[in-house]
Amino acid sequence: MEQPPISPRPKKLPVSAILFGILAGVVGVAAGLGLGLALGSVLASAFHVSSMEGEAGYFAVAIALIVALIVTPTSILLTLYWRGVRTIWLFIGLIAVCLSIFAITAAGFGLWYVRQPHILNANGPTPTLEFEVKPPDGQSVQSLADVEPELDTDRNPMPMPGYWHTDAAENSGVRAGYVELYFRTSQRHFVLKFPGREDRI
Repeated sequence: MEQPPISPRPKKLPVSAILFGILAGVVGVAAGLGLGLALGSVLASAFHVSSMEGEAGYFAVAIALIVALIVTPTSILLTLYWRGVRTIWLFIGLIAVCLSIFAITAAGFGLWYVRQPHILNANGPTPTLEFEVKPPDGQSVQSLADVEPELDTDRNPMPMPGYWHTDAAENSGVRAGYVELYFRTSQRHFVLKFPGREDRI
């Protein structure tokens, strides 16, 4: 007599359950904050919370956080249960989903922070980059009179203009100047703009 084939035991915490749990957690956070803010506004009016110095706003935010802390894990647990997770694996799945959401949020914040422009010296004078330009052979420093220096970076929305020093000695053989360095970046291009000719980097 043939015995029926033994079906493999289902996974106690399948990956699909975690993915659905992450989605449910994100929706739960958004729904909890929205519902909490609405509930907090109603309760602030019902309890006559003063609006001076933002007390009513702080009260509504506190209620929103409390509601989100209740709605989010509840939605995750219900989703895991719907995906067939049972017993202690529900608690393990809740922890795994919460850690995954935290990791995704931290990674997103890190990417956002890296892409933000960071000022080199926020509490002091702007650093400058000094430069000297030597004219082509056979030409005097006066040939650089109409040349415009500028600094191109990936942080500045427009090229930063450079400035020539006016106190340089005429017989030095070079023309000196400076450009201001506002943002911290590894991509800078110093450009000399010659009128009627190609720019030089």
